[in-house]
Amino acid sequence: MIKLLFSITAVALLASIVFGIQNRSTFVENRKNREVNNTEIDRILNTFEAEEAPKLTEAQQTLFDAENLLATHIAQKGAANEAITRLNGEIAAKQPDLDKVMAELTNAQKQVDSLKSLFPGVRLDNLGETIAKLKSDVDDVKGELAAKQTEVEIVEKKVAANTATINRYEDRQADRLAKIRRNATEGTVTAVNRDWGFVVINVGQRQGVEGDSSLIVKRAGQRIANLNIVEVKPNITVADIRQKALSGVVQPGDQVIFQNLGE
Repeated sequence: MIKLLFSITAVALLASIVFGIQNRSTFVENRKNREVNNTEIDRILNTFEAEEAPKLTEAQQTLFDAENLLATHIAQKGAANEAITRLNGEIAAKQPDLDKVMAELTNAQKQVDSLKSLFPGVRLDNLGETIAKLKSDVDDVKGELAAKQTEVEIVEKKVAANTATINRYEDRQADRLAKIRRNATEGTVTAVNRDWGFVVINVGQRQGVEGDSSLIVKRAGQRIANLNIVEVKPNITVADIRQKALSGVVQPGDQVIFQNLGE
């Protein structure tokens, strides 16, 4: 009986040693796999920082420059509109003078016609000089009006050019904002790898996801975690869980909000 107990104890001890060795081998293998996975993630992130980050910075700078240029053109358009209003006011102010001169010329011409009919042989030198002066005044006023009209046309052309430029930049800005809105889509967590700390989401490039998105995980309207994009494929996105921002356990079925950095 004692020998049987010793035999059972020896077998149990041997089994414990075998299981311990197997568990240690499994642990070592998992650690090696994790190191390989971390190396691959570091390579992907380094590639993104080297290739995509400069493009994002350049695109943001281009948008900033375009917005500044748009603001400049809008200011120029406002100044041009003020100039047109001023010139139209000056033309309107000259119109009474022209009307007055024309009325005086018409009246003088009537007087000359009346005198000529009454005194066919009379010389009207002084009256002729007055009429000539009135005609000269009319020509001067017409010349000023023509000059003002030319200024108005020039300013209107400048306004039209500025308006065209503004429209182009507004279209570009609208395209940029449309891209930003497309990147603010929503997805669902389809898988969670707790060993490596990453998740798989059911939306990707075809749904408008871009590499510059900041991801938020929510459940029942409450924020659970923040994610960092590792890789974006046509229909899925792989992202790491930010451990510092973790306030709950991420689970399959959780809502993922892709919030663009510029919004």
